[in-house]
Amino acid sequence: MAKEVEITPPTAKQWLKVLAAAGLVYFLEPFAHPNLKYAVKAPKLYFTDTGLAAYLLRWSSAATLEAGAMASNFFETWVVNEIYKSFINCGQIPPLSYFRDFNTKEVELLIETDGCCISFSNS
Repeated sequence: MAKEVEITPPTAKQWLKVLAAAGLVYFLEPFAHPNLKYAVKAPKLYFTDTGLAAYLLRWSSAATLEAGAMASNFFETWVVNEIYKSFINCGQIPPLSYFRDFNTKEVELLIETDGCCISFSNS
């Protein structure tokens, strides 16, 4: 990401920390288990306001968003954020994570609660 906006990685990390502290972005941590090998360990970044994200991309209507190549990404972001907010609004730490291996096989959202793991995948 830093390379794309032509800044150093430490500067990008600092700005992302500021955005997270302001509640504008959310980091979804990867699923961690000691027996997992070949799993991506970097968090996924979500904008917490899909309307702001669409505005910054200059998408002026719902039809533009719906027909665009990023429609599924926006929908995934909205779903993750709504589930995240439901836990936060109940005063709970969201037990959310995701899993992706190095072959790009991914489970977009894992919810670990009451000894169970619920998974949501796009494929």
